[in-house]
Amino acid sequence: MKTTWKNAALLSSALLLSACGSDSDSSSDPTGKSPDETSYTSAGPLDGSTDYAYYDLDSGTQLQLTAEEAKTNTVWDIAVYSTNVIINGGHSGPGDVTAYFTGNNADFYDDAGNAVKDKFINATPASELDDFIAVTAAQIPKQDSGEIDSSKFKTDEFKTVFNNFYLYNHVNHEVSANADQTWLAQSATGFSKVRISDLTTSNYVLSTITFAVAFKGNDDQAFSAENAVEVNLLSCTGDVYFKLDTATAVTADDAWDIRVPCATVGADTGGEFSLLLAPDSTAYALKDGDDVDAIMTAPGYYLTGDFAETVFKHLNKWYQYGLDGGHNIWSQYGVYMVNTGTEIYKLQITSYYDVNDDTVTSRQYSFIYEALVSE
Repeated sequence: MKTTWKNAALLSSALLLSACGSDSDSSSDPTGKSPDETSYTSAGPLDGSTDYAYYDLDSGTQLQLTAEEAKTNTVWDIAVYSTNVIINGGHSGPGDVTAYFTGNNADFYDDAGNAVKDKFINATPASELDDFIAVTAAQIPKQDSGEIDSSKFKTDEFKTVFNNFYLYNHVNHEVSANADQTWLAQSATGFSKVRISDLTTSNYVLSTITFAVAFKGNDDQAFSAENAVEVNLLSCTGDVYFKLDTATAVTADDAWDIRVPCATVGADTGGEFSLLLAPDSTAYALKDGDDVDAIMTAPGYYLTGDFAETVFKHLNKWYQYGLDGGHNIWSQYGVYMVNTGTEIYKLQITSYYDVNDDTVTSRQYSFIYEALVSE
């Protein structure tokens, strides 16, 4: 949901600088550098509050596309919605756009990979502009031959929330349950803590899978005791469906939360190991130290459906959330290279907010970008 503050004073001064600073253009560079040194394009704010906003880097224009139209449109390069930034390639679109993260601002994270609060909160478009300027065509990853190393440029790929529910032993080629991983899932009736406590295989496909589920209804105060249920896939003739609140296998015509693709035993499937969420269910892989109660108060910021593993959010996260104890979004000011097939651009997200007459509105993206080299 889009967030609007009626009084900009409610935000920290750093956040206001971040939101306001994103409106600057190359002719009024906050560092005082000449336009020749900062010949970038400023884009935004793009409204990503209700659906994806699509942008064509080559022409420097926002395209008015529906989600359905975007599925077959190869003109747009990048799109934004909520905290998601996608590129037109792989799972996210029909184009061939790829992206590469330059790795700048590594000091925004400590050695353990945790966000350094002060770095994020105190950063502004002006303070991080030099990082953007410093990225040149010389930093485009190259092979020994001098050709662009396309393997370094990634696209958005489909992933399920349950992408690591099993462990694979590369020595004996055995598959086992990743029983230590727990997911928090939400459906219409409440929240579930679910893990895969056991599984068995036959001829390289799943033959049984055991769901261990603790459920908390929307009006319940606590989670139930964990209930382990084994589902038999050995003789399945169609996909198997599982409902979390009742911890039972159901049919496709029932309300369900998890779908397990059925693979015919002995068939040349290459082994099918996947769990897929229902379109109206979301989940989040819990990590050590996560506050489950806090996550349940703002599930939209943590829980997702099956998703495209994106370069900007999942491979190299462009932002951090809630560092000040509230619900604010803070950019890392990471510099990405976006290869559209005709140009390679460097791009930096400068704001998630728009400020207008003391009203601060979220999901309003601004970014700067500049072509590095023509292919």
